[in-house]
Amino acid sequence: MEISIIFDKESVNDRYACGWGVSYLIDGRVVFDAGEKSEYIKANIKELNIDLSKVEKIVISHKHWDHRGGLWDLLDVNKNVELFGCSDFFEEFEDKVSGYNFKLVKDSQEITKNIYTTGCFKVDYKNDNLSEQAIVIRTDKGISLVFSDHFFLKIQLNLFQLCHK
Repeated sequence: MEISIIFDKESVNDRYACGWGVSYLIDGRVVFDAGEKSEYIKANIKELNIDLSKVEKIVISHKHWDHRGGLWDLLDVNKNVELFGCSDFFEEFEDKVSGYNFKLVKDSQEITKNIYTTGCFKVDYKNDNLSEQAIVIRTDKGISLVFSDHFFLKIQLNLFQLCHK
């Protein structure tokens, strides 16, 4: 299974746009997050020669602008893709997602073979009770966790609390 970085805050090559947020392509068929701006995502997709018609699923970790900026253009290219989001994302963008194949995520579930959502967790971010999810990938070598920044902070805090009991 392969994970490609579509968008990130830094780039090792000047050919790629970079900025706030992230976007990953998992196994050529799942996009996790959609970065800051549509034009950045579109430019990087073109540069990476990614065929969006092969994308089956899009998972948005949380509702913040820098993780959904390129989403609407991705959906316009492939209207049949399944979109997975948490409840606060749905509440904020209900009118926009109603024309798409939106799946409300609550609990952990397999979204395609060997790729799972963790389910949505509440994360306290700047006094905002944010719902967030991550991706778990199962391979022959073990499991990998793909996440955005707030989710990682929650994992760190939980591990810290467990270690200091």
